[in-house]
Amino acid sequence: MFDPEKLEDVLKKSADKVQFIIVTLTNNSAGGQPVSMENLRIVRQIADKYGKIVVFDAARFAENAYSSSYVRRNTKMCRSGLSPWRCFPTRMS
Repeated sequence: MFDPEKLEDVLKKSADKVQFIIVTLTNNSAGGQPVSMENLRIVRQIADKYGKIVVFDAARFAENAYSSSYVRRNTKMCRSGLSPWRCFPTRMS
């Protein structure tokens, strides 16, 4: 489960030891749950605050983007009717 406070806390204490932040878009070892776009935005904001790059482990990005029922139910942007393929590029920005 994503914990933005924990990420912020680690960077506050040890930013000099952290080279980058990696986000696994579909963590199969944790059940393969797609990452929400809101969580990605939060990670990006925290990374920018500390000058860190964000790396996506996108090995399963197609499956993540294709899970349209999850994406449409759980992301405001996609609830407006956009296809999951149109929603995915916003995850990478």
